[in-house]
Amino acid sequence: RRRLAIPAGIGAGTLVALVVWGERGISQLLTFSLAAFAVAAIVREFVVGIRAQRRADGRNVAISAERALRGNPRHYGGLIVHLGVVVIAVAIAASSSYMTKRDVRLAPGEAATVAGYTVTFLGTRESRSPQKNTVSADVRIERGSRSLGVYAPALSTYPNSNQAIGTPSVRTGLVEDVYLTLVSSPTEQGRISLGVAVNPMILWLWIGGGIIAVGTGLALLPSRRRREGVIDLVQVDRGAEVPA
Repeated sequence: RRRLAIPAGIGAGTLVALVVWGERGISQLLTFSLAAFAVAAIVREFVVGIRAQRRADGRNVAISAERALRGNPRHYGGLIVHLGVVVIAVAIAASSSYMTKRDVRLAPGEAATVAGYTVTFLGTRESRSPQKNTVSADVRIERGSRSLGVYAPALSTYPNSNQAIGTPSVRTGLVEDVYLTLVSSPTEQGRISLGVAVNPMILWLWIGGGIIAVGTGLALLPSRRRREGVIDLVQVDRGAEVPA
């Protein structure tokens, strides 16, 4: 009861906050509230372990944290791996539930707004080579008054092939990614069809994988107690005097 009370309260509070915010999807409510519960439980384990280590050796928080982790790396490494899994689960739920996608037709200089991002078609460029012909569209992305850069989705055609191959251009952000795809080549009037997709938390899939890798590396480290025990046994075997 002591171990689960605070995480359960945080998970329940998250569920209530999501309902008040207007979320009605069962899968989203379950995923985000269970994720809050899991993260709170993991953080609690770290706090309890570091606090116990600090009481035992009287050191500062940083040294106590290092000693706690090295004292039981498999336990804390496993907790970090679980944290990475939670991050990936939340990222998948958010990206699949809150993605916005639209196709817009733009002439040079025209703009459209999709999910708070303004995309402005600046013009096209064409490059030719014996291997392929490529048409790319320069598109500026803005968020409010802030410019996020100019991106260039493209279409390529190859000899003996009538089907164009698209090359998307992606603006990656910590919260959202913006995918631009050139759906069709420019018309005689210079208009293009542009696909705009806004996907939240895609970068967090990679961050979650990195967290899992860090946790796995920590879990593979030998524990401090085990290593010190081995040193003591070696000293005893050599006849060295070992303090009690």
